Amino acid sequence: MNYRPSGFSFLPPVVKNLLIINGLSFFASIVFGRMGFDVLGKFGLYLPVSEFFEPYQLVTHLFLHDTSNLGHILGNMFALWMFGTPLENLWGGKRFFIYYFVTGFGAAALHLGVNYWDYLQASNLHLIEGSLDALMSSNPIWSARWAAAKRLNDTLFGHRGFQGKQGPTIAAALRDEDVFVLMPTGGGKSLCYQLTALVTGG
Repeated sequence: MNYRPSGFSFLPPVVKNLLIINGLSFFASIVFGRMGFDVLGKFGLYLPVSEFFEPYQLVTHLFLHDTSNLGHILGNMFALWMFGTPLENLWGGKRFFIYYFVTGFGAAALHLGVNYWDYLQASNLHLIEGSLDALMSSNPIWSARWAAAKRLNDTLFGHRGFQGKQGPTIAAALRDEDVFVLMPTGGGKSLCYQLTALVTGG
């Protein structure tokens, strides 16, 4: 079946409205964040096994962006305009609208699948952390560092524990071991080096 565009629009309606919604969501995240309400924490996507998961996040996460990096949303919105404009002009608004959400949900499914696999590898987090506690307590320097890391993770970063590979990775780094770890986006990589640097001063 051939699709013939009836005319070319520099900013077709679906792309335009998606840009507006994303922009408003970005600025709302900043404004409400300064008021003490964590928009990303409430409407971002969590694993279904998480206590923070809500079904509406499957939709709302599509319009949220990292508020600490303006280049993140600018790059995303430029890509939406650059690729979305010719597609909407070619297919029409309805088909492009469906395509946008199908690809968004598909990306979410892939992201959740990877993260759920990682979760399964460390499904018994309490047992793992208990084993790490026993290991780290065998050396007074390790024990002090581990206690400081857990305290900072709670008081500074606001986490109630480590997720996935974070605990074993941080514990190994605090034992002055060379560490190589591969995590998916959202797996918590940044905490591993931030927390280690705070505790060791390096």
